[in-house]
Amino acid sequence: MTQNQLLVGLFQKKALRLTLSDDKNYSSDYLSFDGFARSKLRKSKNDKKIKSGEFYYQYNWNTNSFRIATKNGTLIHGNLAPKKLNLELYPEDQILGFGNAFQGLTRVRGQVKLLNQDTIFNKNTAINYSSFPFFIVKKREKYYGLWILTSLPIELDLRPTGLTASVDTGQESYVWDFLTFSGTPEEILRTYSALSGKPFFPPIWSIGFHQSRWSYKSQKRVLQIAKKFRTEDLPCDAIHLDIHYMNAYKVFTWHPKRFADPRSMNNRLKSYGLKSVAVVDPGVKMEPGYEPYEKGLAKDVFCKNSTGKNYEGKTWSGKTVFPDFSSQKAQDYWAQCHEVLLSNGIAGIWNDMNDPVLKIGKQYDPFAEDITHELGPHRKYRNVYANLQAKATTKAFSLYYENSRPFILTKSAHSGIQKYAALCTGDNASRWADLRENLYSVINLGLSGVPFCGANTGGFAGGKGLIGAIKFRKQRKLFSRWVELGSLMPFFRAHTVQFSPNVEPWEFGKEVLANSRKHIKRRYRLMPYLYSLFLKASLYGNPIVRPLFYNYPELESEELRDQFMLGDSILAAPVVYPDLKRQSVFLPPGNWFEFETGEMFLGNTYYEFHVRAGYFPLFVKAGTILPMCNVRRNAEESIQSAMILEVFPDTTMYGDVYFDDGISNDYKSGVGLRYEFYGKQAKETIKLKIKKKLAKYQSDIDSIYLRLPTDYKLAKPIAESTESIKSLENEDRNVKVNEIKIPITTKTVIVSKI
Repeated sequence: MTQNQLLVGLFQKKALRLTLSDDKNYSSDYLSFDGFARSKLRKSKNDKKIKSGEFYYQYNWNTNSFRIATKNGTLIHGNLAPKKLNLELYPEDQILGFGNAFQGLTRVRGQVKLLNQDTIFNKNTAINYSSFPFFIVKKREKYYGLWILTSLPIELDLRPTGLTASVDTGQESYVWDFLTFSGTPEEILRTYSALSGKPFFPPIWSIGFHQSRWSYKSQKRVLQIAKKFRTEDLPCDAIHLDIHYMNAYKVFTWHPKRFADPRSMNNRLKSYGLKSVAVVDPGVKMEPGYEPYEKGLAKDVFCKNSTGKNYEGKTWSGKTVFPDFSSQKAQDYWAQCHEVLLSNGIAGIWNDMNDPVLKIGKQYDPFAEDITHELGPHRKYRNVYANLQAKATTKAFSLYYENSRPFILTKSAHSGIQKYAALCTGDNASRWADLRENLYSVINLGLSGVPFCGANTGGFAGGKGLIGAIKFRKQRKLFSRWVELGSLMPFFRAHTVQFSPNVEPWEFGKEVLANSRKHIKRRYRLMPYLYSLFLKASLYGNPIVRPLFYNYPELESEELRDQFMLGDSILAAPVVYPDLKRQSVFLPPGNWFEFETGEMFLGNTYYEFHVRAGYFPLFVKAGTILPMCNVRRNAEESIQSAMILEVFPDTTMYGDVYFDDGISNDYKSGVGLRYEFYGKQAKETIKLKIKKKLAKYQSDIDSIYLRLPTDYKLAKPIAESTESIKSLENEDRNVKVNEIKIPITTKTVIVSKI
């Protein structure tokens, strides 16, 4: 490898890029060098330490070993061999990230392949629907991140002493190209998202509760489900249409009998305050006269085989061709195909089977298939196929829904998917282990740059393999606990396999229904807080669900694996094991208020709580001014219902909230309404300041409802204000507060203890 040259690039002093190449004109088509400090690019000298920004790097041409360090010490060291990267680890190092490729919270050991492939019909746990060659190493209280810049499959062998990443190039040569990030987890993810893409800001309805199954087989059944949500007093925002809405499973069609009038169906759903999301697989049936097929032939947009003919695969509809999303003309064609869905009122698109599945129901090697793309081999484009499909789908919304934020849900993905779509973690099973993996996957996806993600609440299948397509029994306790967890996940959808009991909340009996109602409503009461978290994620790449060490770097991760932070202010300890009676919870430094009782606990201590059906420990950090709202039918109506601020006293307090129309792209031009709330406590008096930071959106909310402990009263009268002791029992909380109603124009509130 002595003929190689080493290029070094620096991005905003926070990311060091190393590129080892024997091509003097090398230019990555995966991530350009734009934005990198080109003046820092240079050839490495043998074993000489060179400084670049905050980083020191060292490369030995004789041994192909390297070391990257900062003033705080060595971040990473290892060696490069052709197609293989070896990193040395220390016993205290903990690896997180890699999407949901591994099981468990911290990636302790295991062998996996970063290759997008459907897993429901096989028992191979070493593959996954998505591939994220990005990870974070926790070195006690220090961190670094590493992103391998390739879409090629990577074999990962992780052991306590080291990580080996072997790139599966086929017959191609390979250039090593990777970035190292330093800083806190927040700084690492901010830099990573600046390079891989800022997360999209979703429409507000998409962060509500979604109901789905494979499949609701008629529009009559869809409307029955919609009506039942309203009669059972269950907030819900969307119902998903799986493959049976299509005519003979052909994408971009409607079944002529079962879904004869989709526009009417969607208008009825609108009257219930609901929207629909339609599944769209990438395969196009080979059928003369079928419009998407004929248009694709005319535009020549399908993947080819080695002879130049269209590659033929098999999906639900039979013999199938696949759009070659590596080409712009294929993306344009795909966007235009969505007119038949969007013009009939479909609000969101769900991309499934998009790893892509080339031969449905079979175990096969995708690289043994004779399939290629305009811009390169399938080996290079398979892992990014879903990203490119999502990009094309985003364009469909710009064509047919003027100034509307798209909602796209995808099952397969690669680094950068956060720019276009939310991610479902795949076809999980109705098992307690999969409930726990729901949490671990969401945390690690958040640490891989994907904040909007979640699993199928309740579990999709019965298990692995073909027999998993059948689920024989209802598991009431499991479903109930899964709703509790799902209600705090970024993406929240109940979904199940075709041959299974129904998974609507009322199908599990009165107790489960009551518990589901409680926790779904809790999600909607927290909608102002959640919506503001999604905005911050789109600006900075912050995860929404986080491990405790994200906010408290001194804490270990593995021993606290079943706890998580929802943003900066809420700590949850969900029940993820069957028949659990007592839950041990560690509260980080500071004071913490238990959400359902209002009782305050001192931090930096372990506590045990009795848990029961419908209850798990949930805490709000002291010093939080938590924005909440009343519950209505859906997210949009809820967040517009009221501005409720619950104050959890401490020496200093802070909170913020963001409002806009919830659907348009006007927020990009600063059209929104943002408030920040500041509080200071001195002796027995709290002074609260309300600051309007952004005021280009007109809200109908004219009052603020301040909630404080009952021993706090207004110290100074405010015109048109009222205050009264209020019980929150109707919100499923054994808490009493002093609720003070003040005009929205109020700038200062002073309260004092009685």
